[in-house]
Amino acid sequence: MCDLVLRGLIGTGLQAVDLHVVDSLTDRLFEGQHIPGQDLIARNIARGREHGLPPYVKYREACGGPVPTTFDDLLSVMSRQAVHALTKAYARVEDVDLFVGGLAEYPTSGGMIGPTFACLIGYQFFNLRRGDRFWYENVDAGFSSSQLRALRSSSSLGRILCDNMDEKNERMPANIFQRPAQRGNPLVLCNHLTPLDLAPWKEYPIKEEVDCLYLGHTYTYGRPAHISPCLTCRCHDEGLNPRVP
Repeated sequence: MCDLVLRGLIGTGLQAVDLHVVDSLTDRLFEGQHIPGQDLIARNIARGREHGLPPYVKYREACGGPVPTTFDDLLSVMSRQAVHALTKAYARVEDVDLFVGGLAEYPTSGGMIGPTFACLIGYQFFNLRRGDRFWYENVDAGFSSSQLRALRSSSSLGRILCDNMDEKNERMPANIFQRPAQRGNPLVLCNHLTPLDLAPWKEYPIKEEVDCLYLGHTYTYGRPAHISPCLTCRCHDEGLNPRVP
């Protein structure tokens, strides 16, 4: 069942981010038999105001973008239709909520969200990585330099998914983050994708040098022991190993 879900996620494109939200989120959130539905967008706007988030224009400024002073200044980052909708909901451009203004922006090149949300999400993930001592690239995570090189270069998310799916003759796109395409991103057999190199994690047992005790005599580890005129042994991990001269 999980394999079917993964294949569906891999082959399905994401919808664009904009101000249009399905009614299951705007009118029917948490709806029950005798419970009226709620509005997720209204809840998000209310959350921002309750937490004292600055308006959209302040985050535009913090992320290095031009600060709009009129609604017409927004035409460089969002459509005229979106700007018109904002003028009907807000009296001034300084009143636009962050969540609404961020959704209205044109997506960045090759991205799903606009420049303001991209700035905030990128900065948040940067802080999470830098502040998390368990992040795998940090010194305290415990990975050696060879293990980090293997994690960064020897495999891909597509191959990791292959290794954890039930069907071993599965096909994956060469780039798992892009939709499969016959020319730009074709499906390839899983065994054609480079597996994770686990050699840096191989453990070699450390042999403890312990002297041998035999018939009341102690024999040094690794050195021959003359047990009798005809028998010579050597002390090692499993005790005295007999050797015939």
